[in-house]
Amino acid sequence: MSTIGTVVIPCYGMASMVERALDSVAAAIAFHRHVPFARQGDIRIVVVDDASPDDSADRAILWGRRHREFEVLAIRSTRNRGAGAARNIGAGVAEGEYLWFLDADDELLPPHFAAGIVTLDNAPSVGAFCSQIEVAADIHPEWKPAIGNSSVFNLCIRRACHEYIGGFPETECFRLGFEDIAYRLFLSAAFKLMKSDIATVRYIWRPGNALDRQLQKLRRPFGDRSLFGEDRAPEEVSAYIASVLRSLPQRTDELPHGPPRRRPVDARDEWASFAGARFFDQYVVRA
Repeated sequence: MSTIGTVVIPCYGMASMVERALDSVAAAIAFHRHVPFARQGDIRIVVVDDASPDDSADRAILWGRRHREFEVLAIRSTRNRGAGAARNIGAGVAEGEYLWFLDADDELLPPHFAAGIVTLDNAPSVGAFCSQIEVAADIHPEWKPAIGNSSVFNLCIRRACHEYIGGFPETECFRLGFEDIAYRLFLSAAFKLMKSDIATVRYIWRPGNALDRQLQKLRRPFGDRSLFGEDRAPEEVSAYIASVLRSLPQRTDELPHGPPRRRPVDARDEWASFAGARFFDQYVVRA
């Protein structure tokens, strides 16, 4: 059976979590295999260990040995480069038409692969499929759409579209966050995204993770802006994003065959929706 796509799992210090994430991948693959109207194919699993201080990579390798029915590739980085770079490394060895990303402390829900494959197979003008996120924490409901708009693990992406936008930013200024939001902006500037009302991923709360650090804010109504100072991007992040958005319309010679551009893009309009005084009105939650 040919490979239909690849799921990339960046991992840093997740020895206690990575096997649960992999179990959720296995459940989603099993679900997809039992959907009669879904195109079938293997899904490659790539775990990229970002120079973890624990045995995260060993746990992933052992999981793969216990589950020989799946193709599992574990890559060890020799230095810590951040989640964006780890995802790009994984995407660089991906196979198949589609890409998925999953953080090692979150989970896929069973319909995740099938929903993306069926949607994009039947929508050749669409570059990515975006589902809703089940949040495993008590947050104000007004924040849920914002979380969905600023995440990448709820996407199924055509690999050609990922390559066209250049993947995730890897510059040092993104080490503290914003790389997921930048990726979503680049993707939506260049390609159509189709959204679903169905949740196919679960955002896990654990002490010290991104969800935990933002719970105080996320439990208040979205309209309460008193906690938003922390969400302003550093100047170099804003400059980098603006530069990439300006460059995307000039790269028509690199367009992949298949999904067309969303529209002739005026990068200034695209950036204006992002860089206003309250610049996280739509993209409000950092990974």
